[in-house]
Amino acid sequence: MLDKKDRQILKILQHNSKTTNIKISQEIGLAPSGTLKRIKAMEDSGVISRYALNLNNRVFGYEFLAFVFIKTEKSFPGNVSEELSKIENILELHAIAGEYSYLAKVITKTNTEYLELINQICSIKNVIYTNATIVVKTYTENNNIPIEMNAPKKKMKDVLLDK
Repeated sequence: MLDKKDRQILKILQHNSKTTNIKISQEIGLAPSGTLKRIKAMEDSGVISRYALNLNNRVFGYEFLAFVFIKTEKSFPGNVSEELSKIENILELHAIAGEYSYLAKVITKTNTEYLELINQICSIKNVIYTNATIVVKTYTENNNIPIEMNAPKKKMKDVLLDK
């Protein structure tokens, strides 16, 4: 069951996944062994799917960010999502409803590299065309989901079945 203590742990780890078990246990008022047991259970059940590192894209020269709408011949042909998922410069790929089939968040170092990426996307079988929105400034960006502290308790397996 995901209870208030589990949610507190998740909120702390979501903010900084390098927070030590001892610090987490102090913040939530549990013994370190109990905290570690809860974290392990959430990892094993898939509630915590991975730990990630956020890099500063500018340090690596990636200055060009865009959201690319991708139109395909038919809705969600399997080859398109598979091929797009192989492209390193695509940070996110979503199947969407509406005029377009997919929305991709892409990053490149230059305009020229961006045009090469668009040509690569358009060369995939079943892709008809793309349309893009270029980002000129990012004000906020994170992967943290809101965690309700007083939400009803849910069994971990039920949370994963809600997908």
